[in-house]
Amino acid sequence: MSGPWLFAPQVNVTREQLDDNFGFYRAGGFFGLSGGELANSVTPVNFGFPVGDVRRYGADPTGVLDSGPAFATAALVSRNVWAQNATYRLATPSAIPAGRVLNIDGSDIILALGAGYAFTFIGNKEGLKIVHGGGTITGTAAGFVLLQGTTNQPTNSAHYARGIRMRDVYITSATITVAINMLDAVRQVFLSGCFFFTASGINASGKTVEIHMDKCLLYSSTNAAGTFGIKLRSTGGTSFYNEGWHISTCTIDQFDVTFDLTDIFVLTCVNSYVGSIAAGYALQLQAPSTTACREVNFGNGCVFGGRINVVASAGGQSYFSKIEGCIFTGQTGVHISIGNNAAFITVRNVKFESSANGIAVVSNNNNQGIVVDGVDCDTTFIGGVQINGANGTDCAILNLTYAGTGNAFDIGRFVRLGNVPMSATTAPYLQAFNPASLAGAYIVGAVISTATLSFAKNERGKIYIKFSCTGMNAATQRFDIGVPAGMVCPSGTGWSSQFIMPDFAAGPVYLEIPYYMTADVAGGNVTITNGAGNTVTLDFHSYFGVVKDN
Repeated sequence: MSGPWLFAPQVNVTREQLDDNFGFYRAGGFFGLSGGELANSVTPVNFGFPVGDVRRYGADPTGVLDSGPAFATAALVSRNVWAQNATYRLATPSAIPAGRVLNIDGSDIILALGAGYAFTFIGNKEGLKIVHGGGTITGTAAGFVLLQGTTNQPTNSAHYARGIRMRDVYITSATITVAINMLDAVRQVFLSGCFFFTASGINASGKTVEIHMDKCLLYSSTNAAGTFGIKLRSTGGTSFYNEGWHISTCTIDQFDVTFDLTDIFVLTCVNSYVGSIAAGYALQLQAPSTTACREVNFGNGCVFGGRINVVASAGGQSYFSKIEGCIFTGQTGVHISIGNNAAFITVRNVKFESSANGIAVVSNNNNQGIVVDGVDCDTTFIGGVQINGANGTDCAILNLTYAGTGNAFDIGRFVRLGNVPMSATTAPYLQAFNPASLAGAYIVGAVISTATLSFAKNERGKIYIKFSCTGMNAATQRFDIGVPAGMVCPSGTGWSSQFIMPDFAAGPVYLEIPYYMTADVAGGNVTITNGAGNTVTLDFHSYFGVVKDN
C-alpha cells in the first residue's frame, strides 16, 4: 500500500483494533472513522486512539472525570471496548449492546453511581464478555452489572439476555450493594476467577437459566444482617422459576444468608467452602412462590462454615435435595435444622467437627423422607440426630458414628434405624424386653408379657422368647404371639410362627421369630399370651422381647 495510508508506528494496536479501523490508519497516528462510528454518527474526541478505545471518546484515564459516556459510546460503535491499564471514574451507567467484549484488564474502575449500575445489558441481547484482572473496581453503586431480559415469563430465546461471560472481575467495596443483579429472563452466564467483595453477591429474580460459576470468591464486605451471597427468587409464577445453577471450587462466606434459595430447579455446589456470619446461615431453603424448589445438592468436597436452615412450610414442601460428602466445622448449636412439613432431604456421608454445644441434625414435625446416613460427629457434640414430632413417614437414621457427650439420637416417632450406637439411652429405641421378672403362673388367656416399640416401614428384626416352663399340657399347650398391623411374621398354609406348641409338659421354650414391617407403627405392642392348654408356670429367668436389626 502506498501514499498517505500507513500504520501508525507510535500506537500499539491489536488485530481486533485493526479490523475495527478497516485495517489501515493515516500517517502520523491518525485513526480514521470506522463503519460503526459512521453508522451511529459518532465523532471521536481524540483520533489518536483506535476505534473502541474509550480514550478516543473522551474517557479520562486519570480517574478524575466521568468516563461513563465514553464507555457507552465505545460499546455503541465497536464490538471490542478497550479500557486497559488506567484509572476510570464511572458516574453514568453504560448500556452495552449485544455482541460486545469489554476489556478492562489492568484498570482501576471507580464507581460513583449511587443507585445505578456501571454496565447494563438489557433486552433481547446475546453476547457480553467482561475481562478484568490486575486492577480493582471500587466506589458506590447498586451493582457492577445489571443483566435483564424482556419478561419474567419467557417463552423463547428472544426474551432472554444471554451468552454472558465474566472473567477475573475484581470488585472490592462496602458501598457496592451487589456484584451482579439478574432480573427477568437471563441465561447462559459463566463466571470464572472473579472476586466479589461487596455487601451482597449475586441477586437473581425471574427465570435465570444455565448459570455456571467456577473458581470464584464471594465475601461480604459488610457482614451485615440481610446480606446474601447468592439469592434466588422468581416473580413469573408457575413454571417460570430459576433452573440449572452450578457452582464449583468457590469460596462464599461472611454473608447473613450465603445461599438464600427458593424458586430453583437443580442447583449443585461442589468442592467449595460455604460459610456465613455467626448468626446467619450458609444455606437457607424456603418454599417456593412458584412450583419448584428442589434438586438442591451440595457435595463432593464442600466444607460448611455455617449452618443450614430449611424453613418451616405451612403447606408442606418436597425438596428432593441432598447434602452429601461434606464437612461442617466450627459451628454452634444445631448445624442442619429442618423445619415442620419439609420433605425428602438426605444428609449422607457428612462429618461434623469442632462444634460448640453442637447438634448435627434436627428434623421436626411432619417431615417425610428425611434420611441421615453415614454421619460422623466428634467429641464436641452434645447431640447427634433428633427427629421430633408425632407425624412424618419414611425417615431413617443409618450408619451413625457418634463420639459426643449427649444422646447419639432422639426420635419422637417411627424412624428406621440401622447401624446406630447402642447405649443406655439409645437401646430403648432398638429393643424392648419385659422390665421385671416373668416368674409366676399364667392361666389360659392371660397375657404373659408385652413389648412396646415404634416401628418404621421396611424395618426388620426378631421376636425373642426364652421361657423355662412347668405345668403345661403336652398335647394342647399353645403360646400365641400378637403383633401390630404392619408387622409380618413367617407363615404358610396350615401354620404360623405366631402360634407356638411346645409338645412337652415341662422344659425350655426358646425361639427367635423374624419379622418385617410394611407400615409405620407408633407405639406398637407385641404380646405373648398363654393361648391354650393348662395354667403355665414360668421360672425367674424367663424373658420376652423384640430386637430390631441394627
